[in-house]
Parts: sequence; C-alpha cells; structure tokens
Amino acid sequence: MKRFWVALIVVMLTALLALCDEKEKKPEKEPFPKDWSKEALVPGESLTYSISWKGIYAGKATISIDTELATFRKRSCYVMRSTTHSSDFISNFYEVNDSVTTLLDKETLQPLKFTKNIREGSHRSYQLIYFYPDEKRIAYYKRKGDSYVLRKEFTDIQDKVQDVLSILISIRMANLKEIGDKASVKVCTGKRVADVEFVVKSKKYIKVEAGEFLALHITVGFKAEKGVAEKLGEDEGLFVSDEIGEMWFDALTRRPVLMTASVPLGTVKVELSQFKFPAPKNPRIEEKSPEEKKPEEKKTEGSGETQDKEKKEENKATP
Repeated sequence: MKRFWVALIVVMLTALLALCDEKEKKPEKEPFPKDWSKEALVPGESLTYSISWKGIYAGKATISIDTELATFRKRSCYVMRSTTHSSDFISNFYEVNDSVTTLLDKETLQPLKFTKNIREGSHRSYQLIYFYPDEKRIAYYKRKGDSYVLRKEFTDIQDKVQDVLSILISIRMANLKEIGDKASVKVCTGKRVADVEFVVKSKKYIKVEAGEFLALHITVGFKAEKGVAEKLGEDEGLFVSDEIGEMWFDALTRRPVLMTASVPLGTVKVELSQFKFPAPKNPRIEEKSPEEKKPEEKKTEGSGETQDKEKKEENKATP
C-alpha cells in the first residue's frame, strides 16, 4: 500500500510539472499590434488619433513623416507634420483647424524650421521659428498682416533644443523603458526656452481603437522661467500646457497611443485609432547576366536628369 501512494504521488508530481511546462511554453501576449513598426522613425508613417470630449467624438489629429526628404540650408531633412481638425458637429460651435510642420536635420534630428498655423474659432495665430544650431541661436517670428515680424531671439543656446512637435521624436529616441526612467529635453515654444522632464510612472497593457499595446505611462514636467508658468499663452498650444493629464506611449518606440488633457470645458481624450507604415522594400534579385545589365547602366550615365532633380529638391524647403 505504501508503494501505491508513493507511485501515485510521483505520477501527480510528473503531471503537475508537465502542466507547468506547458504553461511556460504558452506564447506571451504580443506587446504591440502585428503591423506596428519596430523602428522609431519611419519616413512615410502616419498616426491618426480620435479626439473625444465628454464621450462625444470631437475630431481627429494626425502625426506623420513625409516619405521624401526635403533640403533646407543644404541639409537633408525629415518633414514631420501634425494636423488637428474638429468634427462637423463641433465645428458648428467652435471650428478647429490647426497645422504644424517641422524640418528635422536628418543627421542630428534637431529642428531647423518650425511652422505653426492655429485657427480655432475666431482666434488666428501664425508662428515661425528658425533654429540655428551652429550659431547657438533661435529666432521666433509671428505673422502680422502679410509678413512675419521678429518677436524674440534667443542667443548663446548651449544645448540641443527641440520644438513642441519634434520633442515627440526626442521621446522616441530617449532611453525610457522601465518604471523610474527619466529624460530631460529643452524645448522652444516660441516665447521661451524651457526644460521638459519625462518620467516613467508605470507600465501596463492598454487598449485603444488601434489595438492593444504594452505602454509606458510618462508624466511631463514643464519647467518654465519664474513667473511665466502662471501665464501660459493661448498661442503656445496643448503640448506645453500644465494641464496635461496622462500620456501613454508604446513601450517599444515611445510613440504616443493615449493622452488626456484638461481644457476649459472638461477633459479631452486623444487615442490612437489608426496607423500606417510603408511596406518594407525588399531588394529584387534580377537573374540577368552582366552583359544584359550594361545597356541600362550606360543609359543613366551622363544624363542630367538626376542633377536636375537634386536641384529641384534643394529649392523645395527654401524659406
């Protein structure tokens, strides 16, 4: 009888170990949707966000990077854009039509030219910021009538400075992975240059319209000059507001997937609803002999088409 109980215990332990082993082999939950890009910056990417206010669809916002590079001051630049449009229903009361564009140096990822056009209700604001990293200088312009007027100039800028859109790229490149990780970035809002600190507070799976993500809850600390924080200008926008609630970024590339922010009439929720990344380009293997390829090579050699194209691209982003 004793041997029977020993044998039974051995069988039960074996079964239990097998069950545990099976559980261990069970595939883990995916940290991001299947088609999500693992690269932090992809030319041609487009992120679409749904904006809701008190449960009502209020509009949509997009953040995108142009497929083609631009040339500005003889430097190759990524073109990053953001747009915000109110829904038809909200537009009947308060129409929003904002657009922001920044040119980022391909090598340093520093902004060179930032443009912001704000049209909200009857309010209009058109801003332009030129960054001169080599001269350690930033110039802020605001449109008055048909021309832009210099409003403020910052000199002796020692550190890299981002604008309120390119700062999102800085977050992507920052070493923010686990709870407690921190990163600090200088940002120019136009009227001022200030430090922004990002701190990872928590990490968990969250579900938004675009899918389920393993996400980082990152708080934003805006450190303005003395006496300035109390007077946030309406021209400076949501990203530098002290009233930002929660910001969730996917843990892989730190792209924003969910944000809440306080506005005068309540809380606005912005969640990722769609995303699009260009299909990876697989090099096509041609089975032609070297003799068959020669005519094609000769055809392109000596042609002025490539040079003409480069000249046109150089003039693309000239201010």
